[in-house]
Parts: sequence; structure tokens; C-alpha cells
Amino acid sequence: MRRVDELKTSRFSRQLWIDEVTGPLAFARLRAEWNGLHRRSRQAPFLAWEWLYPWWRRVRPWAEPRVFTIRDGTGHLRAILPLCETTCRGARRWGFLGDGEVGSDGLDLICLPEERVELAGRCADFLATHAGRFDVLELLDVPEGAPLIDALVRRFSAEDAWVEVTPRYRCPRIDLKGTWEEFLKTFGRADNLRRRRRHLERQEAFFIERADQPAALRGALETFFELHARRWQADGGSQGIRGREVRAFHRDAVALLAESGLVRLYTLHLDGVALASLYAIDWDGRAYFYQSGFDPAFAKLSAGLVLMGESVAESFARSLTSYEFLRGEEPYKFEWANAESRTVGLSIVRHSSAGARFRFQEQAVDRLKAMARGQMGDAGWRTLSRWRREARRRLEQISSGFWENGGD
Repeated sequence: MRRVDELKTSRFSRQLWIDEVTGPLAFARLRAEWNGLHRRSRQAPFLAWEWLYPWWRRVRPWAEPRVFTIRDGTGHLRAILPLCETTCRGARRWGFLGDGEVGSDGLDLICLPEERVELAGRCADFLATHAGRFDVLELLDVPEGAPLIDALVRRFSAEDAWVEVTPRYRCPRIDLKGTWEEFLKTFGRADNLRRRRRHLERQEAFFIERADQPAALRGALETFFELHARRWQADGGSQGIRGREVRAFHRDAVALLAESGLVRLYTLHLDGVALASLYAIDWDGRAYFYQSGFDPAFAKLSAGLVLMGESVAESFARSLTSYEFLRGEEPYKFEWANAESRTVGLSIVRHSSAGARFRFQEQAVDRLKAMARGQMGDAGWRTLSRWRREARRRLEQISSGFWENGGD
């Protein structure tokens, strides 16, 4: 751990110090302290050490962690800024650990709610002071209204940089007020849900398995991978869980989160066959629906709808406060939801030669995509996207077969 700066702040009687966590061993050793602060911060589960450490090890092992901790004079941990450095279009890019491939919503500075505004300002000052270490600062999927974004915009608007905040995703949710039966009175598909559930219950060997312990989760996760892949096969493959690296990440993350009972995998079985699976994370009195899968051969049974109903009903029964659907505007999410939040992205590109090239290339790519979509139309664009996903999936299969055969 390397001390890189001193923060002078008026809120605390003692000075604050910012340290940079360097190397995998120091990152690993931070787990207990990290999670103690994270639990008290009441922020998204995707800021947990158990999520971000395996993401770095499995998804982007080439990234250089830029994890900064803020401590007071007694050594007490007050905040964590979990960043990493990669090279993108020839530029040094700093972004959040966990962004991109695995759909981590709610990435942010980790600290207590009452200290968020002041410590965000201190972090913005620190990053501006050390801006020579990066060409691009790109913070994706941050909660709308996060003090860190406001502080960085104010600080870097006075610097030699391009600054842009863009909308990212709508994140529907159910505020779990009242009872499950009261909620069903407001749910437009309640009659269909009840009818489908009764139909399945009349079949042979119908049951729903809930796995939340490490041993049971290992098998349930592999079933989930299979059903999720089947669900998306006709569309060229999944965008949410793509590639063996991402699957390896989930195996690690689920095993680590399961140690604290924070993962639930629901699997619907009928006559000895798994028809649908749902992957959820419990955190701070909230349920987070992460992903699901089902066998399209049995789509008429609506096993996915029934399994979602089971998960939501159980969340009511456990007196949770909300059921979070996370990013995405899929119609089914809004059929369930009665509230929503949003995420934003911040891009700060320095007026360096590498930063200017990065910005030019990003804008050129955006223009080309817009032109292509305009020429092809939405239907043609969806077909192209499906073809690209299928090509990636086939390449992965070829690559997997190559290594399984010893590289011959």
C-alpha cells in the first residue's frame, strides 16, 4: 500500500490520508475492511469485494487496479474508490472495477451516506491533482444524482478536459409495500400467473428448488448457465453472460457471496427436467434479480413467469424492502415494477494527444454506428447484432475446443 496524498477536510477533526492499494496480495487482504465499510454504506451489492476481486482476476486480469483508500489519522477506513487502469484506443483509461461485461449497476465511491458529499469532493480534488496519470476517466453505471459525479463535473470543468455526463440505464424495481396478495391486485398478469402456477402444480414431480448454500449453489449455477444459454441461443447468444471468462467469474463470485448467504438460485423442475432458473442476490434488505434462463422448448408453460412470481412472493414473505430488476427496459420488468431508478455515465477526456485521439475515434465510431443503423433500420440492426453475437459464440466454442484438446 502506497501513500499518495493528504486530504484536508473540515468535517473531521483529524486529517485524512489517501493510499493506493498496489498488487493482488494487498487487494486480497483488504477484504474484511472493505466489506465492513460496504455493509454500512448501504450501496449496491456490485461494490462488494466478493464481486470486484473475482471480476479483476477472471474478466480483466490485464487491468491494473487503481484502488484508493481514504483513512483518518487513526488508520480507520472512511472510503474506497475502486478503479482500474486499462489501455483503450491507445489511451490510459481509468474506470470502475466491475464495469462493462458483467452488468454491475450502482458503481460509486464506497463510503457512509452522511460522508458521501464531502468525500466525493475530496476524491475529485485528488483525481484532478493526479490527472497526469490517465488520459480518460470513464465512470459508468453510477446512480443518478451521485455526489461523486457532481463533484467531478465541477472540478474538471475548470480543467483542461472534455467533460460529458450521459444517461445510461433505467432500472425498474418493486417497492415491496404491503403483502404479496395486495401486490397481485395491482399486477396486470396476476390471473395468468395463478393459472400457470396451478397448471404446473398439477403435473408430475413439479417443484421449485432454492439453493443458497455453497454446495447446492455449485450445481444450481451450472444448470442456470445451461438454461440461460438455451434461452438466448436463437438470438445469437447472451450479451449478459458471454464467454468462459464471465462464467468463471460467476463461479468465483457466487462461491464467495454464498459464504455470507447472499446468493439465491431458484430452479423450476418438472418431471425430472429443469425448465427455468433465476439468479438473485440478497443485499441490505433488498433482492436483486440478476439474470434468468429457461428452456424455449417448454415456453408455453410460462415456467419463467412462475419462477419470477415465486422469487417476488418470497421477497414479500421475508419482509424485504425492494425487488430490484437492475438495468434494462425489457417489457416484462415494467409489468412487475412500480418504481425505478436510473444510472449515468461520466466521461472526462484530457486535452492530451492520447486523449484527443481517443475522443476522435470514439466519436467516429458513434457516427458510423448511427449511419449504419439509419441505413439498415431497427430490424436490420437487430439482425446484424444477432449475427455478431452468434459469430462470437461460435468463435468461443472453437477456442474452447482448441484448449480442451491441448492446443493441438
